[in-house]
Amino acid sequence: MAIPNNEKWQSFFQVYQSLLELWQVKSDVYKNKSKKNKAWETLLLEYKEIDPEDTVEKLKAKLNSIRTNYRQELKKVNDSVRSGAGEDDVYVPSIWYISCLDFLKDQEVPSTGVDSIDCENSETPTIPAQPKRSKTNTLDSKDKFLQKAVTHLEHSQKQKDDAATFF
Repeated sequence: MAIPNNEKWQSFFQVYQSLLELWQVKSDVYKNKSKKNKAWETLLLEYKEIDPEDTVEKLKAKLNSIRTNYRQELKKVNDSVRSGAGEDDVYVPSIWYISCLDFLKDQEVPSTGVDSIDCENSETPTIPAQPKRSKTNTLDSKDKFLQKAVTHLEHSQKQKDDAATFF
């Protein structure tokens, strides 16, 4: 469902921006569950102006979808700028609310990874690798077992029981 550009949605995005506990990952209030739950209820009251039947769970799913669309559009814009496209060729977002969610831009930066080269040069102790089991030991034991089974079968065929003599 496309989000219409109207005052209700603009107001919704403003309330969402004011509730740091819902989107600012590095803040202390983001980690506080009781404040977060109250914020969801506050945002739900605002969202009920748009859809009176929704619940917090549906609102979370809707907001997740909105943020996913925002990330995709932001990536397209950044990729086109990074590609060296001229001003006229820079990607224009297809969603109107991208500017309403610009406060999320800092939250959407991917976290930095660990450079394995730096790890090799650090003085961090490494865990020694476990020695590999040799396949020859396991094959030898399997071969011995199979040889024993073959010998047993050959021996049992040589011996006939008393019932076999009548048939």
